[in-house]
Amino acid sequence: MSGRFMGWEQGNSPCVLYRGRELTPQKLYTLLLKLWKRDTCAPRMRKDWTEENPTLGQCSITAFLAQDIFGGKVYGVPLGDGNFHCFNAGEGWRFDLTSEQFGAIILSYENAPEQFREAHFAKEEKRLRYEALKASLHAALREMGEMRIALTFDDGPNTSITPQVLDILKENGAVASFFLIARNIDESSAQVARRAWEMGCEINNHSLTHSHMGAMTAEEIRREVADCTEKIVEITGAPPRFFRPPYIDVSPTLFDAVDLTFICGVGCQDWIMDVSAQERIDTILRTARDGGIVLLHDMPGNVNTVEAVKTVIPELKAWGFRFVTCGQLFDETATRPVRGRLYSSVYQTADRI
Repeated sequence: MSGRFMGWEQGNSPCVLYRGRELTPQKLYTLLLKLWKRDTCAPRMRKDWTEENPTLGQCSITAFLAQDIFGGKVYGVPLGDGNFHCFNAGEGWRFDLTSEQFGAIILSYENAPEQFREAHFAKEEKRLRYEALKASLHAALREMGEMRIALTFDDGPNTSITPQVLDILKENGAVASFFLIARNIDESSAQVARRAWEMGCEINNHSLTHSHMGAMTAEEIRREVADCTEKIVEITGAPPRFFRPPYIDVSPTLFDAVDLTFICGVGCQDWIMDVSAQERIDTILRTARDGGIVLLHDMPGNVNTVEAVKTVIPELKAWGFRFVTCGQLFDETATRPVRGRLYSSVYQTADRI
């Protein structure tokens, strides 16, 4: 196969994150070349299917699978026999991953009627072929190799939410990084933080008072960070490697005064109590990527994050992610932190994303 399906050359083809992987129509096509089989071909065309023409009879299940990934709509070119050849289109893009089955015949994609999966999947055999192709794609994505991701939790420790998060981590064999506010540390909450440390989690610095630090003097900044580090050392015996500025409020003075690696992360607005557990789940899964850092909060009362984490951890593990601490993320990727950079991914090259 040439790989030159209709739309392959488009410079504006969609690029999305799907199950932690960056996918374009071209990358999806490359994966599907190994997944299209006689069994996924439409029954009426199965006798003519060959490995040399693998796109034959695959159009509708492929188009709806591509819609799952890239969005947009599915349209159908009328073929004159009551059937339609399905393709995908969205704002500014259009592609047909299975166009090569027509050889030199050029299809007309203009004014094609929209196609709906409810109508197509009313045929049980077609729905089952779609499910089989989707399952094969998910397995192929997992086989592309392990991905790493770091869950991070701000604003602890406490004796209500933090222990619940630790229970979920233990149940799933996962670790995370906790960014502590020193004023939240008392005798009881220190025991919770120590439990996290003994589980293999990481304890990091989130300041003494959780104040806006962007306008502070260097002396004020150093006091905020040093007092928190002192509390952490009392718990773990080791100084923290990472610092998350409260409210992500930074300044050149802050970067100059703090000799730790700055962490931001991609959040799900979980500090807003009205954001539901499902909304948090959807955002985390939609934005998860290899080398990514997830920004969460284990502050008192944040039960929706507890519920979200119950779903997110096993789901991401099923996708091929391994949960690591921030330190492991940097060490295992041999990433040397850049001073003045606010990290949301270990692979980022900009100072802030």
